Amino acid sequence: MGKIKDFEWYNDLGETIRFTETSCLGKSIEFPVDFYLNSEINEFRSIGVRWKFEEKLIDMPDVDFRGCCPTPNMNSVIVSYDRNNMFQSSIFNADGSIYMEIDIPQRTDFNIQERALRAPNSPSVIADIAWVKNPKDDFIMWIELRGRTDPYWELFRFDPMTGEFGVSVNHGCF
Repeated sequence: MGKIKDFEWYNDLGETIRFTETSCLGKSIEFPVDFYLNSEINEFRSIGVRWKFEEKLIDMPDVDFRGCCPTPNMNSVIVSYDRNNMFQSSIFNADGSIYMEIDIPQRTDFNIQERALRAPNSPSVIADIAWVKNPKDDFIMWIELRGRTDPYWELFRFDPMTGEFGVSVNHGCF
């Protein structure tokens, strides 16, 4: 099966940020603020992702740019998007067909002080995706979840083959 090629994020100005071998390795990609924020009207720009698969261009407009990243094997893409104020996250095959929907778990309650400050029933959304290389020289994916209405985030291991979230490895507050 072919692999994803030329993966990139683009904005409504036609600017692009190209994915590289190390784009998701160990940390999030640094997007310039003006790439995703129109400071003149203080609104988020329209962002999309696109890639090539077997010489066909796959294009997905209007995505949450921090929640979109190819998997380490370059066979699929995790995409988070907002459709009519309903956040969804899915794994797409390299050809653009849907592989599976992702069930986003609720974040863990860390302690009583944080729990008291947390907005009640704030649904979790994907805030960032990255890979790390483990000692066996293969990749581990992680996904950072945050609340839509609160400042808390939590980092989970993620298996892109099963769509399952593993253990929580870190957490904090903006």
